[in-house]
Amino acid sequence: MNTSSPPLPFFDAGLFKQFIQQCNTSIQIQDYQQAVHDTTVAIDQIFQSQLLALLAIRAKAQFLQCQHQAASDDALKITRIAPELATGYLQQARIFSAFGYQKRAIEAYDQGLQNVGPDQSDGHQKLEAEKAEAIAIQRKGVDFIRRLPSDCAYDIISLLPLDTKMTCLLVSDTWRQITLECNTHTWKHFTAHSNDSQLATASSHFGYQTEHLIIDISDTQAFAAYLNCLRDGHFERLHYLKVTSNAADAIRQNISFLPRAFYGARNTLTCLDLDMGSNKNPVTVVEILSACSSVVSLTYTTLSYTTFKLAKYISSLNSDHLLRNLVIKSPKLDGDDIQYILRRCQRIQRLVLHGCVPSILDTVVKQAPNLQIFGYNPGKPTRNLRDIVRFTNDKQPGLRVLQMDNRDINMRAPISSIIPILYKHRATLTDLSLNVAPNPTVNIYGEAEELRTTYPDLSFPNLTTVTTWLLSYAQDSILEILRYVPKLTVLSAVNIHDLEGFTRNIDNFPSLVQLRLSHIRTETTRSDLLLVLFQQLAERSATGQKPSLEHIRLFQIADLDDDVFYMLAEIRTLCSFELRCKGMTTYGIRHFISKLGNQLRHARLVDTDTVTDDVLAELCGSKNLEWVSLEKLNKVSAEGVNHLLANMKSAKFTTVKVKNCPKISDVDRDYTKQSY
Repeated sequence: MNTSSPPLPFFDAGLFKQFIQQCNTSIQIQDYQQAVHDTTVAIDQIFQSQLLALLAIRAKAQFLQCQHQAASDDALKITRIAPELATGYLQQARIFSAFGYQKRAIEAYDQGLQNVGPDQSDGHQKLEAEKAEAIAIQRKGVDFIRRLPSDCAYDIISLLPLDTKMTCLLVSDTWRQITLECNTHTWKHFTAHSNDSQLATASSHFGYQTEHLIIDISDTQAFAAYLNCLRDGHFERLHYLKVTSNAADAIRQNISFLPRAFYGARNTLTCLDLDMGSNKNPVTVVEILSACSSVVSLTYTTLSYTTFKLAKYISSLNSDHLLRNLVIKSPKLDGDDIQYILRRCQRIQRLVLHGCVPSILDTVVKQAPNLQIFGYNPGKPTRNLRDIVRFTNDKQPGLRVLQMDNRDINMRAPISSIIPILYKHRATLTDLSLNVAPNPTVNIYGEAEELRTTYPDLSFPNLTTVTTWLLSYAQDSILEILRYVPKLTVLSAVNIHDLEGFTRNIDNFPSLVQLRLSHIRTETTRSDLLLVLFQQLAERSATGQKPSLEHIRLFQIADLDDDVFYMLAEIRTLCSFELRCKGMTTYGIRHFISKLGNQLRHARLVDTDTVTDDVLAELCGSKNLEWVSLEKLNKVSAEGVNHLLANMKSAKFTTVKVKNCPKISDVDRDYTKQSY
């Protein structure tokens, strides 16, 4: 059926000029009655012609915008103004037909055939022909997507759920083309959730667009369909692939098919995340790397207690594999399990191992010459390689980040196992997170002395960030290891056993800018010991030594008195603080803020009952304050926050971040001066 707009009525400008001359002639010969008659008829005809033209144009524009009802209304107006013309009936019927209303289209054609006079032979023929076509379409059904303007079809399909879009791919070539063109982001970053195996076969149609694929399904046939498409090379642009444990369990009986499927994407696949779940016979890391020659990043997870047994597969692995980032999560992972991979993958720069035993450390020291980031049973996310590239220009080979911060004592290693890797990479380490296990065979007091004797030249000239747990069995040894760290700027100390001993060693860190202390449990003289520590830091800042302490964080330290904060305020360079403590009074916190004055830039207050609206009012006077964060504060109200925003003297101030403060209606919200 013809879906184009019908011919538009128009008024001929040349004829109009000729008609004007004719009327002027009637006046000249004094035939005034004829001039009045002719001009009156012409006026009605001109206005009608112009109105019909405008209505036809507007109806067409509305139709192309998928405004079905508005377009139909304008076509109806045309039929009412000029019922003897075919134009309005044709346009109305075509609109109905394009949107799938064939019955209404046929009714419009019939009405036109009844009203259009025999002198309109061309219009009569069009009405007859298009009516016959509408009847034929009604009998066999209509593909409304094909008949719609492309913009309308794109809008409709783009709003459909993902499973429905995949069904559209299987309808026809037209539907497939429109679905692929209007949802490029959907196919480029695709997550497979549906267990419908028929829908899974649609991946052969969109796979060429997919760069990022996550398969999280539990149906065996559906997962097999995706794997077949992988094997057959339909995912020709695939860079990232993640297979969840649900999917791996779905092909438990045919798990060996995975490497063959991955092989189909070997030329483009660079990042693979594979979770084998509880499969007792998982595909090994070596099998995966042998199939995926271009993979530079691999995350491999298994709950199986079966060892890797890699030796029999190692000959198939390229001796110079491109792998740079390897993350393994596996129970009972030891040095023998990992050494074969490290020997063949000498380019590895980031290695994160969950489920390790200490023997693996010796293997890493010997077999990973290009390692820059190493996470040993890390308790928190490990930094990425791009961070290292961003923050260091040093091309000297060696470890930059060592993360051993698991809080589970069974997942830690003793200092005797850690010291070789620390000593080897002492010149390049920049970031160290250390939580060690006790060694029952070593005297905790003698271990520090042994370290001093065995490693007299131990120092870390480039270490800038340290997080460490100074427990009773570890503090002396760790502080001995950190006996001289000239560039250390950020120190986070947790569970300090001996505050006095810690204070004695604070001069080992002459460049300290940020100090974070948390979970300190000692005797009742704790505040006195902290006074000594902060007095030492205050004296350092008073001498004008740069750098000097700028940020302090005190978390989970109970029974602090106001004197500690009075001494903190004496640190002339202190401009940022975070507090989550008990013991200090509201007056003490206000005095602390007042004493810091205009040097204060950032303030974070968390779960401290003595923080009230009066404390917020004190913050108003800090002329360089940039932001304030308030979390879990029971005595802070919305009025206090509004007062802070209304009376803030700092031109640099931007935001008050509020989270879980019960007296403020919004649980989590950022207040800004602009919004106030």
